[in-house]
Formats: sequence, C-alpha cells, structure tokens
Amino acid sequence: MADALSSCCFIAMVLYVWTDTNAFYEITKKILFFKKDCFEPYEKHLKATGVYVFFSEYLSTEDSFLSKLLSCPICISVWLCLFACLAFGETYLGVLFLFSNIIYFGFKKLILLLDE
Repeated sequence: MADALSSCCFIAMVLYVWTDTNAFYEITKKILFFKKDCFEPYEKHLKATGVYVFFSEYLSTEDSFLSKLLSCPICISVWLCLFACLAFGETYLGVLFLFSNIIYFGFKKLILLLDE
C-alpha cells in the first residue's frame, strides 16, 4: 500500500514538473553535452510571439503525435502508471492512474488558489 502511494506521489510530481514548470528545458539547457539545437524552434517561438509559454505547452502547438502526447498530462499519466506497474509490480493500474491524477490536479488547484 505504501509503495502504491509513493508511486502515485512520484507520478504526480513528475506530471507537475513536466507540465507546470519549465524545469526540463532549463536543466537540459545547462547540461554541456546535451544537443542544444533541439530547443531552437521553441526559442524562436518565444521570440516571435513575445509570449512566455512552458516547453510542454509549446509542444501542443506542434503537429507530431509525440509532441501532442508529451503535452497532455493525462496521456503522460497513463504511460507513467503503466511503467510504474511494470517496474514495481503494482497490479492496480486503474487505481494508480486515478489517485495519481487526483493528487496532481488537487496539488495544481491548491497552487492556483495560493497564488491568488
């Protein structure tokens, strides 16, 4: 039971960091051996529009299936829950999916309420 709860919290944390922050972009820009040209379209988009959007939000504007998949928190949650079930031997994929999304969207709502 504790493993399932920690898996739910971890999945919710990954979802929040990926979709509601720009941490992935900022961290990978700092890594010296990472190919930085892959962010060039995102940086051009920021300069052209003058509107700051997170990298995950930018991906939703791209036409590829993978970009759409990576910009959808529900889609990412399904895959993370599936990987957690395979890696940790969890047998309740649906329960893991449900509670990780409740934690994620609840935390997101709490952050929005605290920002007001």
